[in-house]
Amino acid sequence: MAFQPYKRSGRPTADPDTVLLGHSLISIGPSLFEALGEPERVQLLFDPDKRIVGLQTASEEVTGLKVRDNRAVTARGFYDAFGIEERGRFTGVVKDGTLHVHLKTSRV
Repeated sequence: MAFQPYKRSGRPTADPDTVLLGHSLISIGPSLFEALGEPERVQLLFDPDKRIVGLQTASEEVTGLKVRDNRAVTARGFYDAFGIEERGRFTGVVKDGTLHVHLKTSRV
């Protein structure tokens, strides 16, 4: 059997209105990040009944998680604390200063 070379095809460009829930990160699309006000820190929220992840700009009273240069935050502990197993790309909507990601209905 002959080896076949891997040819990297590249990833499709991410929709600016999507949020990627990865193995240990949450990555925010550029237009959603802008709609949040391009925060340096965010607070992660979760509604277990509706299965909605929320991201909110952290106020000065709330420490929040640091947003990396690539618009991502570490979320492994958050996933574990709430038993969030869904992974993938989801559409997001900013309402009243909070980014909402509906895990039941918004998978792309």
